[in-house]
Amino acid sequence: MKPVLRLLFGFTATFAGLLVALELVTMALRPSLPSAPVVPPAHEVAAVESLRADPVGRSEPPVLYRPVDYTAGAAAPWWPRGESPLLRELVQEGVLPPVAERTGSEPLVLAGVDGLGRFGGTWVRVANEPDDFRVIEWRLAVSTLVRWSPHGYPIVPHVAQGWSVSDDQREWTFTLRRGMRWSDGHPFTADDILYWWEDEVLALGGTLPPTMTAGGQPGRVEKIDAHTVKFVFDAPNVFFLERLASELEFATPRHYLAPYHPITGDETMINAQMSARQIRGRRTLYAALKDYLNPEHPRLWPWVYKNYKSQPPQVFVRNPYYWVVDEAGNQLPYLDRILIKLMPTKLVANAAAAGELTMQERFIRFDNYTFIMNQRRAGGYEVYHWTPSGRSVWAINPNLNRHFDPADPVERQKAQLLNEPSFRQALSLAIDRATIIRAEYSGVGTPSQIEPGSASFFHHPHLAGSFTAYDPTEAERLLDELGLDQRDADGYRTFPDGRKMTWYIHYADYIGAGPVHFIVEDWRKVGLRLVPRERSRSLFRIERVARDYDFGVWSGEDEFQPLPDARTFVPVHEDSLWAPGYALWYLQGGLRDASGALDNGGVAPPPDHPLRRALGLYDRALLTPDREQQRELFNQVLD
Repeated sequence: MKPVLRLLFGFTATFAGLLVALELVTMALRPSLPSAPVVPPAHEVAAVESLRADPVGRSEPPVLYRPVDYTAGAAAPWWPRGESPLLRELVQEGVLPPVAERTGSEPLVLAGVDGLGRFGGTWVRVANEPDDFRVIEWRLAVSTLVRWSPHGYPIVPHVAQGWSVSDDQREWTFTLRRGMRWSDGHPFTADDILYWWEDEVLALGGTLPPTMTAGGQPGRVEKIDAHTVKFVFDAPNVFFLERLASELEFATPRHYLAPYHPITGDETMINAQMSARQIRGRRTLYAALKDYLNPEHPRLWPWVYKNYKSQPPQVFVRNPYYWVVDEAGNQLPYLDRILIKLMPTKLVANAAAAGELTMQERFIRFDNYTFIMNQRRAGGYEVYHWTPSGRSVWAINPNLNRHFDPADPVERQKAQLLNEPSFRQALSLAIDRATIIRAEYSGVGTPSQIEPGSASFFHHPHLAGSFTAYDPTEAERLLDELGLDQRDADGYRTFPDGRKMTWYIHYADYIGAGPVHFIVEDWRKVGLRLVPRERSRSLFRIERVARDYDFGVWSGEDEFQPLPDARTFVPVHEDSLWAPGYALWYLQGGLRDASGALDNGGVAPPPDHPLRRALGLYDRALLTPDREQQRELFNQVLD
């Protein structure tokens, strides 16, 4: 190699000679490839295919929750008696009370997927930006009132020991676990749930959580006793459990936060904290104290933040008061701590393949699949194949509520076209999905619109195949009919008034470029100029709130069971990419003509808009307990 490089760098002869030197370099750098692809042995192919077998929908889905008889007390096999050696030493030193006192007499009992585990170890994983450390709050350590099972249903007790519901599904009564404690050892009671509802949600204002609304009206929270709380609604709250299983906020450590409440808190303590943290506003202080990176805030999590660090890695250690045990009475979690490093998204697969990570699904993409599978023996890791509830890894969202300056004719015409169904249909028909699947996804998948999926109770075949056939001729015809039949000097279509037309597609670095360059080329073929723009996740969020984008790309969100969170199909979520203004209008009571529906950027769909009817149908589906009626109503939404 070195002689060839010296020959090239010292070459001053003819152009033909330079070509010879370049060819020598090319030959030297070109890898030695076999004449035919390497075909793995049949048994290896079979082993990999078995990993891909889809277990969702089997007759007996896994359930980790174990119902037990709490009256059995210390004689029961699950009675808390085992603990991490790290905590046992602290008990012996008198720093901590015995494990049964820390978990309480009614701990949650879980069975491990692989049986009983061993104490110790660190879970090493990565985030791609500082705000992504929040994954500890909603994915790794979340403690909800009730919880999904591994395949979704059944929903099982979690923080709550159990519940009952009235026949009309308007009253839900939950029994809490006796002896359960926050991570600082303070008792967890119904007062913490009442404080969250009355002193935070109602007193401090803001949009009501969807969990606490039914039929467009807010619910109520009533304390029965220290371990019993009732949620009451004026209309049936059919999906209350599903939403509770996904809701992070339902309780707050009253003993810690009440002294700093912006309205009713202790003046002296508030001023002292504001001075110490150099924070001016009371509400700003309160938000800072609630932040997930405040180590002083008590949690119900299995791992808690011990010491604040301004720079990664961030470390979360076991909660000595975690209220969960395995079937043998060992206090969970087994792992001592979680360590989260910071790393660019594009490097995560390399770190995983090098064996640097303990477990990671986040930021591992399909285009990493072959690399990850090929390196698994060398890296000493296993690859698991999971079926996601989100039905797409890369979905294009045309922004129906694009912000525009009425005085700007380009922005105005963009907003008009994005709201033309035939324009969106043309864009879809112009995409060669089959080629993308072959080239980008190794032939895995079928052309489809984003929809609940064939294994879902809400599967909608007509939606799945709607405008997915590659038909650039029909796409051009639709674009011509819209008056986009003029071309600029580069051959791209112009607006009807002759102005240059350029579209922008925004995607977060979290999602990645995916097939964006295929889309750019496909739309170029029908005369549309498309410019991709990769954004940091924070900037992507800001642009979503400002509605300052043409097309936004994100993955699917829970389409498999769409009713609790139907953001892909109806504008009902604050994170809606395709109709953010309509979503705010809906969340602020737009369907019921609430006075504040247009606040904060809410946009009312025109009275004859199909989304008005879709939102009404969705609300009706949420009020009926009959599964067949739910499907019938939601099928109309999907239509």
